[in-house]
Amino acid sequence: MGVDIYIGISNFDRSAWSSFLPAITTVAFNDFVRLCTSSPKFSRLMPRGERSISSLWPPRHLAQWSVKSHSFQGREHQGQLSIHIFMTWQHSGDQLHHHGPRNSEDDISPSESVPAEGWEWMKVANNVDAVFIPTDQKDIYGLYVKESPNHSPAVFNTEIDGVKALDTKDLVQLHPLNRKLFKVYGRADDQIMHSTGEKTNPGPIEAGLTTDKRVAAALMFGRSKFQPGVLILPTPEEAFEPNDTTRLAEYRASIWDTIMKVNEQAPQHSRIYKEMIIVAKPSKPFEFTAKGTLRRNAILKAYEQEIEDLYKAIDGVSQTDVVIPQLWTLKNVMAMIREIVTAIFEKKVDDTDDIFIAGGDSLTAMSIRNSVLRALRKSKVVPVAVIRTLPPNFVFDLPSISAMSAFIHGIVLGAQASPATELSTRSEEADEAPHREVDPSPDRSQNIVKLRDGAGEPPLIVIHGAGGVYFEYASYADKFRTAVWTLTITPETPLNSLPELASFYFAKIKAERPHGPYRFASYSSSSLLLVVLLKLFEDNGDEIAQAVMLDHFPAMFVYSANKSGNPDPRVPENIRHMLDVGMSAIEGLMDRDSNRDTLQRAKNLLLDGWKGVYASDAFRNAIRNIKGFLTANTEFVYNLTTDETGVASIELMAQWMRTVKVPITVVVAPEGALGGVSEEDRTTWADLGTKRCLPDARVVFVKGGHYEFLTDEVVLQLLQDGY
Repeated sequence: MGVDIYIGISNFDRSAWSSFLPAITTVAFNDFVRLCTSSPKFSRLMPRGERSISSLWPPRHLAQWSVKSHSFQGREHQGQLSIHIFMTWQHSGDQLHHHGPRNSEDDISPSESVPAEGWEWMKVANNVDAVFIPTDQKDIYGLYVKESPNHSPAVFNTEIDGVKALDTKDLVQLHPLNRKLFKVYGRADDQIMHSTGEKTNPGPIEAGLTTDKRVAAALMFGRSKFQPGVLILPTPEEAFEPNDTTRLAEYRASIWDTIMKVNEQAPQHSRIYKEMIIVAKPSKPFEFTAKGTLRRNAILKAYEQEIEDLYKAIDGVSQTDVVIPQLWTLKNVMAMIREIVTAIFEKKVDDTDDIFIAGGDSLTAMSIRNSVLRALRKSKVVPVAVIRTLPPNFVFDLPSISAMSAFIHGIVLGAQASPATELSTRSEEADEAPHREVDPSPDRSQNIVKLRDGAGEPPLIVIHGAGGVYFEYASYADKFRTAVWTLTITPETPLNSLPELASFYFAKIKAERPHGPYRFASYSSSSLLLVVLLKLFEDNGDEIAQAVMLDHFPAMFVYSANKSGNPDPRVPENIRHMLDVGMSAIEGLMDRDSNRDTLQRAKNLLLDGWKGVYASDAFRNAIRNIKGFLTANTEFVYNLTTDETGVASIELMAQWMRTVKVPITVVVAPEGALGGVSEEDRTTWADLGTKRCLPDARVVFVKGGHYEFLTDEVVLQLLQDGY
């Protein structure tokens, strides 16, 4: 608060001083004014009042007085006082710091000096060993006090570096320039954690709302919800039944200026909207403690149903006139998302613009999300059970039309064929009509889909499997905290040979990101393509920061070729046989995954199309991609590894792979690719042949099958290590 306190003050006096430190607990305040009931050194400074209890003016009265200057005439300034209220007084010309505690038995006054930084900034007394522990909120610290020779808190509840300490549960903000000063931010146990992971500090917002003469008290809610709301108790003269919609609208309008002022100071995710205001019922008055503070838990419990009803009603908000695609290509999905965003913003927003920079807020995000979900429900292209599991914060994580479109397109594809989709839990509503056609081939401009843009770090570029789509890891758009892109096969993608395909992707990546460093991860049978790409980038002088192979390694192509006698793929019947072996391997991957029951539909449709039975465009495209991609791989391996005896040589594969400079990490799922290895070879090939080719490579084993392992926390962390 900008004043130095050099001697002790009794509990009676501290009731007045608490006006200057509203959120500091009694024990924590003791620390700052050098009081400790267990320390004889200071007992002489508290001759009579050390055990007394002050008669306090309740904070809600101070809140009301703060807007009435005449209320302070003849009054002593004591009780719990919020910073917002103090600023109101200060704005009116009152200088409370000059008054000090008038009813002190020792008549102790603070220093008259106030630092240039402002009255609200405080500093720790020299004899107190205070520690500021960073929180997950920028510039916000938890306040801890350690035991020291010159000072000891009355109680301890933790240790720091082996020394007993007190966690005050107070949150403070250090001054950006003078790090010796801090100001009160709030209480750790009052913070509201939303489903987005962001936190709302209710204290300043509630205090700001109570400066309105029509508001007796305010209490924020929204724990584990997408956005916060507020319960408002009108003053007695303003009380009314909130089911009177006309009166409710009038009351919200009457306090809106105050809410706007509070919102100006609040973080974007903590702002209050008219739709998120619940007015207290006269029959359900707020409960207060003896000190006049809100009994939060009791009030929230009393209004639990009203709060839940509000969130259910908000969930129903959506744009109903959106044109739902008949064919769910990425281009059509983007057109739908663009229409939704345009309707909500009432203006055009560019596809790559951040909607929040363009003026969006949490209510905008909520409306966009609900509109998208409503469109998915009406289309019946995605089962209701899948829609219910979509992350509530995908608009925040993917705040552009293009990013959201890629994510939703991946979800649609996943609902049709993804092993990770729980199709078996579909509701009757989703089964009433057949799913509409889905085209997994993005339009010609989308060989690179940016699932998540990140914060400027080099993106992890994930290379698709044989099917050429990315639905297996579409959830990375939500699960990643860093940038992630994916390559996809489009109609223009050349599948004639692996070098041609690698050169094509090299050019596409360079067009999007001309300079490194680059990060890559291959999934399934694209491990061979990854090596070709790595060599292209390294030969070009580019830096490769990361290379990961997910549940495959190029040596597996050698193993498979030799199991079939290493036939020449230039012979049509040989390549047909090798392709059938490849499809059989895909079938096995689906059967071994723990989601096998949910994969039956996708597997059966894929196999029917492979055998020439009718298949939708989606599966015809997938089959075309599989045939072209596996053929390119097979021919490349045959030309690279066939030795003079006609056998596929793993030594030749190893020599070629060792020309790659970047260290390679291989992730192995026991029920994935390894499950396709015969029992007699399982021990030798436990690492998929990695160490035989690259002795220094890192091999990581994770639980699960070829699809489920992708979202394993170990894998998610490994792919983002260092970023």
